[in-house]
Amino acid sequence: MASSKPKLLLITLLLLILVGIATVFLVLRMTKLREHPGNNGNVTSEASFRIDSNSLTPPDNQDVYFIEVSPSTPTTSTNIATSSSPPDLDHCRRASTNLSKIKCSQKPPSNLDREWIHPSKDHPDLTSIHSIIHYDLDLTINRKDENVFEGSVKIFLKTAKATNTVVLHANRQISDIDERISVFRCSNGAQICVHSVTRFIDHQLLVLALSEEVPEGTLIVVEISHFESVIPNNQGLYVQKPMAFEQGRSWMIGTLFEKIGIKTVFPGIDEKESRASLDLCLIYPSDTTAKGNMPIKSSEAMTDLTKSCFMETPPIPSFQYGFVIFDNMHEVPSPDNSTQVEIFIGKHLKNSDSQWIFNEIKTVFEKMTVLTGIPFSAPKLTVISSFINAEGTHSLGLIVLKEEWIEYPTFVMTHTNVVRQVVQQWVSSILTVCAENSHFCVQEGLATYLEWVITEESKSINLTSKTRFNEARILALATKAEKTRLRQNQGTAFSEAAECAERPAMVFYIIEKIVGKTAMERFMRNIFELYGGKTCASVEEIGEALRQASNSDIPKNIFLSYARSASYPVIRINHLSNGHLTISQESQQLNTTERFTVPIDILDDTLKNSQVILDKSPIQVHKPSRFLVVDPEGHSYQRTLYNVESYSNVAYCARQGASCPIQPKSLKNIFSDMCWALMENKLETVKSKIPAWHQVFGELIKLGTSYFENDCSCCMRKSSETISNQCKWIWKDKCSGLFLANKA
Repeated sequence: MASSKPKLLLITLLLLILVGIATVFLVLRMTKLREHPGNNGNVTSEASFRIDSNSLTPPDNQDVYFIEVSPSTPTTSTNIATSSSPPDLDHCRRASTNLSKIKCSQKPPSNLDREWIHPSKDHPDLTSIHSIIHYDLDLTINRKDENVFEGSVKIFLKTAKATNTVVLHANRQISDIDERISVFRCSNGAQICVHSVTRFIDHQLLVLALSEEVPEGTLIVVEISHFESVIPNNQGLYVQKPMAFEQGRSWMIGTLFEKIGIKTVFPGIDEKESRASLDLCLIYPSDTTAKGNMPIKSSEAMTDLTKSCFMETPPIPSFQYGFVIFDNMHEVPSPDNSTQVEIFIGKHLKNSDSQWIFNEIKTVFEKMTVLTGIPFSAPKLTVISSFINAEGTHSLGLIVLKEEWIEYPTFVMTHTNVVRQVVQQWVSSILTVCAENSHFCVQEGLATYLEWVITEESKSINLTSKTRFNEARILALATKAEKTRLRQNQGTAFSEAAECAERPAMVFYIIEKIVGKTAMERFMRNIFELYGGKTCASVEEIGEALRQASNSDIPKNIFLSYARSASYPVIRINHLSNGHLTISQESQQLNTTERFTVPIDILDDTLKNSQVILDKSPIQVHKPSRFLVVDPEGHSYQRTLYNVESYSNVAYCARQGASCPIQPKSLKNIFSDMCWALMENKLETVKSKIPAWHQVFGELIKLGTSYFENDCSCCMRKSSETISNQCKWIWKDKCSGLFLANKA
């Protein structure tokens, strides 16, 4: 027993020493936590672990990447001062350059809303979680033959609701996102641990699960210290690399954000509802030149590289950010030594041949300032020529034009493209339209309509808005086969994108013919005053602005009826010999009940013009006249079909030659719509009237082929009267199955 006492004392002494060590450790630990309160005192020093993909089962066929969040080395902290008012963004940006980072452990994002664990195609807008305020972006390309941009970005967000989630857009082209993604409060510089980073590649989303809920209205900074953007096959970039034999051709890389957004080049928020300022710094080979949305504010020479930082942009949509890096080009001197516009062209082009661009841009600046009430908003406009595979690109203060347009300034499309790209400095950068339909691009349509208006007054070319409307109408009313042929022969002038923009442009033109130019100018000023530089305008708000400018519901109803449909109206005119007239409509698309608000101009045999507005219900009036012509001036976006008696009367008038009061262009429109209806089986299908139709076809054939295309001319003939081999083949292939085909 005596020998056990020393052992007991020794054990007691060791226990006291261990308790003392533990006490010291706890004191130090609590001190550390007080220095870093941003994690609610729940900091884990264990090594981070990777989330098992089985813990979050993705939907079928959905690529999901889980990225490990590892500890980062603590640095000296410079906290942002707390203020009772909203934190100042500039102060937050300055202080965010030296924020303290703590170790964070990774945990499964069990506290995330289910919509972000398994996001669907129709996931909520990111603006429902947080709004984007500002980006600080650095991008580096070390060599001209480099295949990646290296970058880092600080994203300043304001929470729209209490949330424990940050969601950004990021395409699969963005790779190697550094695991040291950090989130901080702007109010006190405290770090909010990121428990997990999940990429949903199919939905182009980057989801951050935070360790705590962030209150509504909190300004936070998301710092992504490193990422890489793959350059080849990147839809957000275009690259011009000269071949070895192409001496004098420039190397160039630039952005194509206007169609695809920023998400293929750097993480951010790509939604039209969002506007944010951008502070961009580029590092690039020193033998090249860089241009961005804004002028360069500072440049620094590095070994074989140059670092240029640009002035901060005003808040603009992400698709209006842009930059270009190029070599081997020269600047066109301004004829009046103005510094507001600078133009760079290939060295094989002559400066003197490009002087006209300055005058064209100056004219557009003046016209758009008058039309919108807002002057050009950037300090400088840079125009660059390129072999880009597009008519041109536009972002705030930066335009890239297809080089062949600059090379051939006598082409009409050269001038219209320059005007349209400059107009976009207002329509896309200042005014944006959200929630558009894929078949009715209101924002591009507004720019197209304004280009028509400005080009019509240009002294350099003779091109009226009516001519532009007629060209657009041909594409809009063409059949699928005709559109394919037009696009093969004419290229981008008849592309789907051009059609989507020209449809609303045509509707604006139709409304102008009803309410007048003064009302349309009032409409332009109103929408820029209400929505310019602010939130995007909805299609409904554009319609309401038309109502207010015209003090009538009709323009609004016309606009919205076309905006909501992928089709166009087919107007049916049933005019009887006793003067009874019925006007009705149907959609060009089958199996739909949609109806349009359509202005109907009617010309009678006394050459008196009257107008009615056709809505959902048919119109019935008494209109005694030998014939009626709907839309005699060709101001409509519709097809018009008549009953057989009306076609007979028009055919009789046409046979009278010069004494017929119906203009040849009106006759051509009437017969063009009739031929379309014949080939589509949309003429009257009453069996008792088939002989009358065959008689009318016989009368029309006598007018010659100038009014009728080959297929229609063949199908109006009797089967036995098809003389040429081509017509025999057409009759057998296309005509024989038509309801009104004369098989005699």
